[in-house]
Amino acid sequence: MTRTRIAPTPSGSSACTRLRAICISPSSGGGLSWDTPKFLRRAAYPTAVAAEGDFFSVETYNVETRTHVFHRSTDGGVNWTSPNGTAPRLNDMMVRDGVIHAVGPASSRILQEVGYYSSRTQGSSWYGPDYLSSEDVTRSERGAIAMNSRGELFAAWLDDGHNVTMRASRNGGIFWGVHNVLSDAAGTVNIDITAASEFAVVAWDRDTGGTGMIRLRASNDFGKTFGGEVNPVNGASAAEPSVVLVDSVLHLSWHEHRGDTCEVYYRRGTMAHNPDAVTRPPQEYRLEQNYPNPFNGQTVISYQVPVEGSVNLVLYDILGRVVRTLVDGVLPVGRYTATIDGDGLPSGVYLYRLRTSSFTETKKLTVMR
Repeated sequence: MTRTRIAPTPSGSSACTRLRAICISPSSGGGLSWDTPKFLRRAAYPTAVAAEGDFFSVETYNVETRTHVFHRSTDGGVNWTSPNGTAPRLNDMMVRDGVIHAVGPASSRILQEVGYYSSRTQGSSWYGPDYLSSEDVTRSERGAIAMNSRGELFAAWLDDGHNVTMRASRNGGIFWGVHNVLSDAAGTVNIDITAASEFAVVAWDRDTGGTGMIRLRASNDFGKTFGGEVNPVNGASAAEPSVVLVDSVLHLSWHEHRGDTCEVYYRRGTMAHNPDAVTRPPQEYRLEQNYPNPFNGQTVISYQVPVEGSVNLVLYDILGRVVRTLVDGVLPVGRYTATIDGDGLPSGVYLYRLRTSSFTETKKLTVMR
């Protein structure tokens, strides 16, 4: 999975020039040779891009019609289509296992909030928004999103114009945890977030009367707690940080104004693995209670397998009749999740059973319409 965010540039900033047309040009040989550029849209600039395997996606904003359009390629960038006329307005997006996860502005009954969007149809249809920020009288904006290797999502945004706020989802965007305010200092302008292994890093910049600075906070326990603020940049005009984690290596880039020019800088950092958070092979079979329970949309069942072997996970109705077989095959040692879609399931109590050659456990779940 790869993901690239094109950060929005504050109005009036000289950091970038808005594009008047969008063209895509696939490269090979490290950029030494190029295919013919492919025109996507006129009078527009890209707001977010993401890729996975041969799937590429670009969302663009047209400065004349003020509309957002989603463009996609499913053959490695050879052919491009726009599956729908108008897409959700997105600040950031990424793709994992064919599912697009994104964040963007979401209008509420009171003021603008930040919402979570997802698409399981490669952008043809979208689910959302789920409000990540609180529906209140403060404006929320500039969302960013990241995912770690366990499939946990991390979203960050600005509340009330400056509060750096983050939420995590442990089940791929189905449900989101509590709000975590990482900074409430005035002057915050841009924000970015990244995650990998047990790490999550949120970076932002501040503009205090023309003087810029970059701050970041890092977590080494899957975003449950964060260390104190770190200032990785000495420049007095440092702005627009972008962060990417590859395992334990943090890559940071930013720009600084030097007289009439704008210079881009890069810095690499290394994070120390947390011996208490690194995933170790499970020592016993375990079947967890599904979450949420009761549910009417989707619910997730977590389980772990300490020995490679045949695993059977089945959903039954209250009379013991098989409703769905969720898992049936040989699994290696590891921790797993199974998702149940409630569509087509009548309200009521069901049973789910994990069975191996040496272990059997059954739990109840409830569908509530």
